[in-house]
Amino acid sequence: MRSHRQVTDDRVSIAPDGTVRPNEPVVSQHFDTGVETSDPQAGVVLLWADAIQALILTPVSQTGRITAAEAGLSFEQFAPEELVYAYRFQRERSGGRFSCKRMLRSWGLLPEQTIQYEAEWSDEYACVFVDLEAPIETA
Repeated sequence: MRSHRQVTDDRVSIAPDGTVRPNEPVVSQHFDTGVETSDPQAGVVLLWADAIQALILTPVSQTGRITAAEAGLSFEQFAPEELVYAYRFQRERSGGRFSCKRMLRSWGLLPEQTIQYEAEWSDEYACVFVDLEAPIETA
C-alpha cells in the first residue's frame, strides 16, 4: 500500500479526550480539496487498519451514517452499501479537529497523553494514513 516514506510536515495529533487534530498542511493540502471544511456538514470518516497499524482519515462532504460508496472508500473490505460513520470536522487556524473518543477507546487507541504522528496522503485511496507505529518525538 505505502511503497516509500517521505518526511513531510503533515502531522496528526491524538489527545486523551478523543480529539484527532490534523495540522494545517494536512487540512489545506488534502482536506480542503473537494470538501469545503468551513461547511458545518463537512465530515471525516475514521478507519482503523490493524494490519498496517494505521488510522485512515477520509474527508467527506457530510456527517453521520453514510455508505462506503458515499464516502468514496475503495478498500476491498468495504461493500459499497456498507455503512460507515462520518464525524463532524471543525476547521481551525492550526488545522482542524474532530472528536471520536468512543471509537478510539473501542480500538484500544486512546492515549494517556497527546501524541503526534506523521501523516501521509494516498492518491490511490484518497485518504490520509496515520502510522501509529511511528510517533513523533517532541521536546
